[in-house]
Amino acid sequence: MEKETIVEMSSTYQKKQERTGTNARGSNVHHQNIKQAGITLVALVVTIIAMLILAGVTISLALGNNGILSRTIDASLRTKESQEKEIIHMAALAAISKNKEIKLTATELQEELNEEEAVVYDLDTELKVKMKSNRIYTVDLDGNIKDMSQKNENMKKTLTTQLADSTYGTEENQYQITCIEDLVDFSYKVNGIVAKEDGSLEYTSDRNSFASKYVVLINNLDFKSAESYENFERTDYGDINGNGEVEILLKELTTGKGWIPIGGYGQNGAGAFSGTFNGNNKIISELYIKNSDYTSNIGLFGTASNTATTIEKLGVRGNIYCNSQLAAGIICGSSYGTKRINDCFFEGIIENQSGTTGGIIAHPSRPCIINNCYTKGKIEGKTVGGIIGSGDNSGALLLTIDNCYNEAEIIGTSAVGGIIGNGLSNAEINNCYNKGTITGVSQIGGIAGQNGKKIENCYNTGNIFANNDIGGIIGKCIGGQKIAKCYNLGNITASGSKIGGIVGYNHTNANNVIEKCFNKGDITGVSYIGGVAGWIGQTGAANSIFNCYNTGKVTGNAIAGVVYGNNDKVMVVSCYNIGELEGKTKYGVTYKGNVENCYYLTNRGNSNEKAMEVTSEELMSYAPILDKAFEIDNENNTITIDEETKQGVWTSGEEEKYPQIIMNN
Repeated sequence: MEKETIVEMSSTYQKKQERTGTNARGSNVHHQNIKQAGITLVALVVTIIAMLILAGVTISLALGNNGILSRTIDASLRTKESQEKEIIHMAALAAISKNKEIKLTATELQEELNEEEAVVYDLDTELKVKMKSNRIYTVDLDGNIKDMSQKNENMKKTLTTQLADSTYGTEENQYQITCIEDLVDFSYKVNGIVAKEDGSLEYTSDRNSFASKYVVLINNLDFKSAESYENFERTDYGDINGNGEVEILLKELTTGKGWIPIGGYGQNGAGAFSGTFNGNNKIISELYIKNSDYTSNIGLFGTASNTATTIEKLGVRGNIYCNSQLAAGIICGSSYGTKRINDCFFEGIIENQSGTTGGIIAHPSRPCIINNCYTKGKIEGKTVGGIIGSGDNSGALLLTIDNCYNEAEIIGTSAVGGIIGNGLSNAEINNCYNKGTITGVSQIGGIAGQNGKKIENCYNTGNIFANNDIGGIIGKCIGGQKIAKCYNLGNITASGSKIGGIVGYNHTNANNVIEKCFNKGDITGVSYIGGVAGWIGQTGAANSIFNCYNTGKVTGNAIAGVVYGNNDKVMVVSCYNIGELEGKTKYGVTYKGNVENCYYLTNRGNSNEKAMEVTSEELMSYAPILDKAFEIDNENNTITIDEETKQGVWTSGEEEKYPQIIMNN
């Protein structure tokens, strides 16, 4: 809005004040008129009810939940809210008109409002105005009223009282989090935090890990809503946001450093949570962390540590901006032996400048199961995953990720995936998918950036932009991995090499197996590009690709319709390519390898390769041929195909007419 318009409106407001006998500091006469209007309305309602009763209308009809009086009172409340909004709006216009930057400030708005009628709180990016009625309005810096809430008298602090009673913390009688203050108390208890008289926070050894204890979230909580606090104005929790000043609790939690994670805030001075947290299918909203301390684990929970620890049935919406060299995740930063995180979601932004970053948990140690979780928004870091940032290599114990999905935009550097960034050697990923766009440098995958165990029944539809080692499902395979029943629909755009529709780079000498997978996304890069797999070049392993196909366009210098295999031990069996190939050196199926029962369309291959060139009409009828059974003798590096036995993998395509893979067998 132009300043001249604001001044003009302010002038109109001042004239209105003059006509009603008010002044610029908030109108006593206007407020009296509002009160008088309320009294008059009540008197009118009483008179109407008396008349209705005399006319034969029953008391229940007049006073019931849907009665005349109830509806009249609702109308009265709406009228009062409208009157309060008008007072705030006109005061905001007057305040803005005096500000050269044409932005509302708490000080100037308070000058325009009578302190007996309203108190203004500065939250940096917005203001809270608490009226005498206890209604609280959120006002943005342009003077717009965003929402209204009322202090919830039912929000009562319970955790501190329960801690003194040994009967709490059992599965039947759990510690209860009912309001924001309970949540802060919980964090202080786990971390051993004490607020000193000067407002500074001291980390003590008096910690409670809640080991083998149960904690339950009773209500939805919103850090920016007064309704989620017992008293959002309290100041006895000290300088939470670290700005050197003790302010109201709502501001301490939503500005500066914001929330103090439950465990893991500063590794030299915090404990870890070791119990069970039941989110009770509730949502924590407006979680805010802005922390430059690179030694901290960041999240709602910073650190969890116990083989029985579980965090479940919890949704979190919020934003994290940090520089954690350790781990940053919205539900939990890092866990050591955590048993399970299930039925959780995150919606918001995580931006971590330094370390491992995950939408649900950044760094879980094994054994751990992540189940039924999802993320939406934006996640940025170095090693990044939509659900998990990175696992670990502690022994043979499994990290299992089941039934999870990501729709967040993912931005990272190395080992970046829609579900997990770096699964290392023992992560199993089942029934997961990614729809988010992924951007990185190397080891980039729609499901996993790097992994070494198993990925099954997963798919990706997000587009990927990176340099090297890129796959629609996994960027880099290590450690004898199996990838089965997966597909990619996303396009891959790369500036480097080792790129595949399913797998980018098969790295180690162990036997990696890709089976029952297909790619429909277009792939563009420089060299060693395959419609299903990019580079398989290790001479000491018999990496295998069975029952796979590609329909996407492949563009680059050295490309293949299925895999750019670079040694004769690569086994390619019962595969086909119909995707267009555009490049200098191109092969319909593969450059090198032990090839059986593989096909490519006419003019989309090389006469020197072992696969067979077929017409479109021929390939459309090849489902029974592709469905031949095969056995592989790894010791002698031979393939045997049984003409009679069928695998039950291929079927005649219905929509595209080409043979398709039966994914549910």
